[in-house]
Amino acid sequence: MRGDGGVQVLAAIVRERCAEVEVANYLLGRRRVRETVSRGAILVVHARTGASRVRVSGEEEPIELAGGDSLVVRARRREAEVEVAGADEGSACVVLALVPHEGD
Repeated sequence: MRGDGGVQVLAAIVRERCAEVEVANYLLGRRRVRETVSRGAILVVHARTGASRVRVSGEEEPIELAGGDSLVVRARRREAEVEVAGADEGSACVVLALVPHEGD
């Protein structure tokens, strides 16, 4: 999905005792971060500013995100590794993980 880059609030609403939400804000620049998406979890990567490259385990090519773009990754069958790399000095992103509780 493509946005206008002007996201002011990023929120997740879940039913109590069904899932946990974890949010991380990264000022990447040209650095990279790795996140593990547990089986059944959903990860949203939102490029706030600058460009980023996202690699998802099992995919051949990275996904390019411009400021305002988002990517949703769902680990259906097994856990996945996601690497987000800043492509320029102004790269910043928000990573939101929605992790269901066991048995849900």
